[in-house]
Amino acid sequence: MFIDIKELKTSDEIILAKNLLYKIYIEEFKWNFSDINPSDLKIENYYDVKILKDKFDEISKWFGVFIEKRIAACCKFCQRLNGKFELELYQNIPDFISNDSNAIEINKLVIKKEYRGKFLLFHMAKYFYTALLNNYSTIFTTAVFPVPGLLYTQNLGFKTADLEPFKYIKEQNEYVNLLFIPDDKNYKQNQLKKLMKS
Repeated sequence: MFIDIKELKTSDEIILAKNLLYKIYIEEFKWNFSDINPSDLKIENYYDVKILKDKFDEISKWFGVFIEKRIAACCKFCQRLNGKFELELYQNIPDFISNDSNAIEINKLVIKKEYRGKFLLFHMAKYFYTALLNNYSTIFTTAVFPVPGLLYTQNLGFKTADLEPFKYIKEQNEYVNLLFIPDDKNYKQNQLKKLMKS
């Protein structure tokens, strides 16, 4: 099985990722959101392909995982827009993140159903630790517990922030926790070593 993990730079590659977001969040998970929402989430048609987009897309780095040249997973490394991360449009974040000018938010991470579990997520984590995490200080995301949250905290080096579980919107079924990788190069290097042994 040939696995290629890379930053998505062309418009065609990013459309593949946005279409994957649509298929998983809308078709599989049945996401339902108001037309007026803080992220400006929208479903659009791109020629004959449905995509899920938001106002942070243009300032984000997109990454994709391709198995046998077909997209299997994607995510975004999301910077601040107008001084705020996307998460801050829904929830206050701890000072150690809000005061960190080089922090980054990982969001919209989706994996096709047939590839979910440790295998592909471990490949993605190894890539990010190797290629990217020294470019940023604090890296944070949100996750539902126990799955996939425990996988993130027990295997991928994320810590749970001292923040009560929350919902992005009240209609959301499950609460999420704020998770982070601390701004510590030695910590990140040790986590990469652990991942390489797995």
